[in-house]
Amino acid sequence: MIKEKLVYGSFFYKIYILYHLFIKEKFYIKRSTYSQSQEDLFIVKFFKKKKSGFYLDIGAFHPIKYSNTQLLYNSGWRGINIDMNPVSIDCFNIVRSRDINLKAAIYNKKVKARVLINNYFSPTNSLSITHFKKFNKSYSKKKIFFTKTTRVNEIISKKIDFLNIDIEGLDFKVVKDINLKRLKPKLVCIEILKRNSKKKYLDYFKRQNYQLIEQISSNLFFSRTKS
Repeated sequence: MIKEKLVYGSFFYKIYILYHLFIKEKFYIKRSTYSQSQEDLFIVKFFKKKKSGFYLDIGAFHPIKYSNTQLLYNSGWRGINIDMNPVSIDCFNIVRSRDINLKAAIYNKKVKARVLINNYFSPTNSLSITHFKKFNKSYSKKKIFFTKTTRVNEIISKKIDFLNIDIEGLDFKVVKDINLKRLKPKLVCIEILKRNSKKKYLDYFKRQNYQLIEQISSNLFFSRTKS
């Protein structure tokens, strides 16, 4: 496949990015939903009385495909999108220019980490080798690169309205490192990939004054119970 042979930053890469966004994904055509399982419809309904707000999307992946924040962006919201994949951030910079788009590998401590890439447009790229191999039977070592990880609390300290976390197997470690009492998101969406891990999320968020209000596919939605 062409996308698997692309050289990042090359002329053909730049052409393919434009083709991908404008021709394949048709970003200019507004849709009723962008999420994988219509999670964004629930999010918009939750914030129906709020005309504008601020989101933090960790592991944002793509500005259109499987996005939980594009519908908010269309309605006037703005936010910060973070992804370790430089291609993802290039896409965000083209079609989400009013957002802050950051290339960063988020973790609960600062280390030198190996980034595992199936292909530049894959939602299963990860820092976790266990998680990566679960979804990818083989991969090219040419796509592996190393980067220094960053903690969320070093990026943002102001209050936000919506927190979305989807970082392929490291979600719980990262959410525990986030200062929820300082950011105070009214709604948190976090992906769980193991059914038997749900209880630890429920217990943790309860201690942080959040309650589970919805589950859509593998995503849990927690609402803040105290202002």
